[in-house]
Amino acid sequence: MPDMIAHALGYGLRGWPVFPCHPNTKQPLTEHGLKNASADPERIRAWWKKHPNAMIGVPTGAPIGAFVVDLDPKDGATAEGLLGLVIERLAELRAEGEGVDDAAGFAAALEQELSAPFALPPCPMVRTPRGGLHLWFAMPDGLEIGNRAGVIPDVDVRGTGGYVILPPSTRRGRKAKDDGCDGVAYLWEEDSGLDDFDPPAAPPELIRFVLEKHRRDAPQAAAVSPAPSHAAGADRAHDDERIRRYGLSALDNELRELERAGRGTRGHTLNKCGFVLGQLVGAGVLTESVVVAGMRGAVDRNGLAQVDGWVLVDRNIERSIRAGMDSPRDLAEIARGNNGRRPGAALRAPLPSDPPEGPSLAGPAAPQSAGKPDSRRANEDVASAREGDGEEPEDGDDDPVDDGSTVQFDDLDPERLARAAAEPQNDTGNARRLRTWFGDDILNVRDVGQHVWAGAHWDAQGGDEAMQRYAQIVAERIVAEADVLAAMPWEETAIEAGRMAEKKAVHDRDESDLTAIEAAKVARKALGGRKTGRRKFAISCGNTSRLNGMIAQALPHCTVAPDDLDVEPLAMNVRNGTLRMVKVADPECPDPDATREIWQVRLDPHRRDDRISKLMPVAYDPEATCPTWAAFMERFQPNPGIRRFLQVYHGLALTGIVEQAFVLNYGLGANGKSTYMEALARLMGSYAQTLPAEALTGELQRRGDQATPEFARLPGARMVRCAELPRGQGFRENTLKMLTGGEKMPVRHLHGRFFDLIPAFKAVGSCNEKPDIGGIDEGIWRRVKLIPWTVTIPPAERRPMEQVLAEFAAESAGILNWLLEGLLAYLEGGLVVPPEIHQATESYRADMDPLGEFLTACVEPAEGHDETARDVYLAYSAWCHASSVRPYSEKTFAVLMPQKGIEKISGRIRKYKNVRLHDVPEDPTRQKKSSGDRWEDSF
Repeated sequence: MPDMIAHALGYGLRGWPVFPCHPNTKQPLTEHGLKNASADPERIRAWWKKHPNAMIGVPTGAPIGAFVVDLDPKDGATAEGLLGLVIERLAELRAEGEGVDDAAGFAAALEQELSAPFALPPCPMVRTPRGGLHLWFAMPDGLEIGNRAGVIPDVDVRGTGGYVILPPSTRRGRKAKDDGCDGVAYLWEEDSGLDDFDPPAAPPELIRFVLEKHRRDAPQAAAVSPAPSHAAGADRAHDDERIRRYGLSALDNELRELERAGRGTRGHTLNKCGFVLGQLVGAGVLTESVVVAGMRGAVDRNGLAQVDGWVLVDRNIERSIRAGMDSPRDLAEIARGNNGRRPGAALRAPLPSDPPEGPSLAGPAAPQSAGKPDSRRANEDVASAREGDGEEPEDGDDDPVDDGSTVQFDDLDPERLARAAAEPQNDTGNARRLRTWFGDDILNVRDVGQHVWAGAHWDAQGGDEAMQRYAQIVAERIVAEADVLAAMPWEETAIEAGRMAEKKAVHDRDESDLTAIEAAKVARKALGGRKTGRRKFAISCGNTSRLNGMIAQALPHCTVAPDDLDVEPLAMNVRNGTLRMVKVADPECPDPDATREIWQVRLDPHRRDDRISKLMPVAYDPEATCPTWAAFMERFQPNPGIRRFLQVYHGLALTGIVEQAFVLNYGLGANGKSTYMEALARLMGSYAQTLPAEALTGELQRRGDQATPEFARLPGARMVRCAELPRGQGFRENTLKMLTGGEKMPVRHLHGRFFDLIPAFKAVGSCNEKPDIGGIDEGIWRRVKLIPWTVTIPPAERRPMEQVLAEFAAESAGILNWLLEGLLAYLEGGLVVPPEIHQATESYRADMDPLGEFLTACVEPAEGHDETARDVYLAYSAWCHASSVRPYSEKTFAVLMPQKGIEKISGRIRKYKNVRLHDVPEDPTRQKKSSGDRWEDSF
């Protein structure tokens, strides 16, 4: 690919002012188009640094002292064929100068003369990507040559005020593909180039050719009519021009009214507009095909076709136009009104009023008197129609172009830009624009919040800010849509008809051709107006209300349920991909006839469709090791069974597999447990979350309708660290069961709605003192796994935690492998609890069960002997006072006794059967009234 900046600088060194142009549309990429052209090397470098693929544009005419004849063949023609047409026209001009009647014969004779005075001299030539030619000639002294479009079909002139593209610029993009020249460069023809660039003086015939004005043959009078005088012919041509402009402006007004018609008036407005335009078709001012195409486009936009169907709509369009054609408009009054009125008054003459009432036009309608005014039909846009007589586009294309002030986005996907340009100018259209540009990167999780694709996962952090930022970018890009706005059907029809008319030689054009050319100008103007409107709309879209409306309308189309995220329990995100645990055939299976499967780790690319919302800040490296981590674990957990359990359990914590277990690390301090937990939490990144102590003790106990933000943060988490409880406080049993049970929990953010959280994480806690767990049922204690950390670091060896964690961070990939090894062990054999952990947990359970200790110390089996429930509770209370244990309430005590296997007898006095109290300690807070008195409750 050519180095465009080097070539642009080369042209600048020659003194040519250049500017960057879009490789797809050839439009200028500078703020003021060719007016910004410069030979300054610093500006050139800045432009092409920003747009490295931009084509090189150069202003023609006075800025470089040369003009260009642009041969742009279409429809299978060739540049050489067009050059032959130019030669023929030069021959005609030469014949006229010589007084020769047979121009064709004169041209044939001159073709044999190498020194024919009008023959084009050798000149620099550029071959364009579409096969055309640019012929370069020196500007004549004392004569201004501007732009001329269609001097003959497909032949234009680029002079002062125009520009051309210089080699080796390369066409690229959707439009280039449509033209069949994507990737094709502009090239200097043989014996042409910048080194020997010396455009010759143009021969006189060529100067006359490029300055020749469009000619129109005067209408032929009937054979019986006398030839009009010169003045009369001029007046008639003037009146015809006014009538043609009148008809085109009327077309524009009628289509605008039909497009804006509301419900209840659309059918009537269609009939009326069809009748009015049909009268102009009958008068020969408009063509029926242009009117039909325009009305169909307006009806499509006002919604009538979606209600009535195209069959009925097309029938009514045809009937209304035919009815108008049967009563053609008498335009003589307009022509007569030109005399004695102020200039332009005839153009504002009213059109006929409404057609006959009724849902359809079954027959012709009588024309209304042309002299009766109707202010509703006043032509308000005559001045705009006049402004449509400007020059053709400067870039050689037939399509309308802008003046170079359009903001360009040369890195935008043209297909997406075209889809966005087709959207309506409202919040719903903007929402679709947002999804067109950024739909792959935005995700709204119902009742949770907005997420943004961060390259490896859907990130909730900054999701709201990203959505606002994307909406702002979409608003900025709307201005670029103006460059690719497609023409409406009626505009396409009119432009194409005008293009065909312009291909005809000037002296061969009739009235219908001139009408088609004017209609094409009106269509181009209408398209230009929509482009201007789109740019204004882009400015308003940057306002807060528009941005919020865009986002609000987009969210319903990119919303998923919380359960739709992180659905794969055996998938976990790391920096270089997604790890998955998969089963594969064991290559070491000893039996060749059998298939044995083993678990393996597989690394897959990140994918949006996986909808993973978490990421570990570590890259997977199957060869990585962690010697420092291994030494740490061996020192602070010297027991291999406990060490292996921790490896398996925290390997399991990488997954979303539910395991009803709560690991509680216990030690008196300076024993490595906090460093261990912090290192794993940092390795797991957003997969690890923390619960405050208040959530575990019940201090955050709320009503059922209150927010639970501490739990609403937990979807997608794989490990939850429970903060150490304050001294003397215990776990709330229901919370502990919910965290480890895998059952749905209703949770919600502040100001949010409730959603169900399914705990798929592994709960882990640390403590220097064992927290109270009041429950004695198996449902609590089968979950608890107490991990003793018994090794204490001597004061002389203690280091700051961050220093140790930095060493572990250097081995993060190896520690991940250590965890994956534990996970593989779990998948093969489950979570095996070693005897050391089981014994430590049972001891903890005994400490937390005062009722069990009381029964062991003060109650013995005694067949046939019963104790009253009151006496047993009073004995239990005395034992608690003597043992410094807080007793249960009498109600709780009564519920727990049967759970301990003590049979209760109900009756007038409740008793416990086949038990006897013994060795009950004295309670100093109690006194006996007499030897027969029983224990009395002092509580």
